Amino acid sequence: MNTMKHTAGKWATSLIDNHVIIGRGGIVIANASQYTKTGHLSYEESDANAKLIAAAPCLLEALIKMIDHAQEQHPHFESERGMADINRSIQAVEKGLEIKWGDVRLKQ
Repeated sequence: MNTMKHTAGKWATSLIDNHVIIGRGGIVIANASQYTKTGHLSYEESDANAKLIAAAPCLLEALIKMIDHAQEQHPHFESERGMADINRSIQAVEKGLEIKWGDVRLKQ
């Protein structure tokens, strides 16, 4: 069972407007250009934000795999500092997915 609610698959910046993040089939995920009452983000900042957003699914998958690996293979993570790092990572995944860690499932 896949508990992920976000658009599946790789995300990328659009070839037409690199501040627009697209998913499979060309669906628009987000637009990283930001205009406010006081102006807008610089081109460089919008570009960097778009690239970070586009990398989110890959970063999430890598973080989940690293947490699993650390918990299974590395007893030094049982130290106070190690457990704090794992717990912060788990909290970040739970916040991003809006589900509890025990319900996280990656597609096989």
